[in-house]
Amino acid sequence: MRFLSQGRLDSASLHTRHRLESDAAIGRSRILPGLLEYTREAKRLGILHQFDRVVCADDVGVGRTEPDLDLFLTALNQLQVGREAAIILEDSPNGVHVANRAGVYVVAVPNPVTSLLAFKGANRIRKSLSDLPLITLLDTVQ
Repeated sequence: MRFLSQGRLDSASLHTRHRLESDAAIGRSRILPGLLEYTREAKRLGILHQFDRVVCADDVGVGRTEPDLDLFLTALNQLQVGREAAIILEDSPNGVHVANRAGVYVVAVPNPVTSLLAFKGANRIRKSLSDLPLITLLDTVQ
């Protein structure tokens, strides 16, 4: 790499550029197919109240997000839900790995950026949540 960059790589500016480009790509992304149906079905089933928390890096501190378990465990704690009663929907192999380490059932639903990656360890892999109705998933897990 030194040959191509002639030794002038600045990791801080590369990280900043990567973050900006990643955030822009996420901002352009549409809600993945099936997600709205899942939330509607959760409301119909009376479990939408389980979606009233948003846990992010600010809640666990710098360096405590994936691959650390703190983000998932904090969410479970705030929701007062045990690992055995939770389902994690993940769009990244790293997230699947962390869900496995947390001992939580995980469904991988790759996004356009991660669709070519391997999702080892997922309990289920679906191209879309549209392929797996929430009630079917709940019946499978329970």
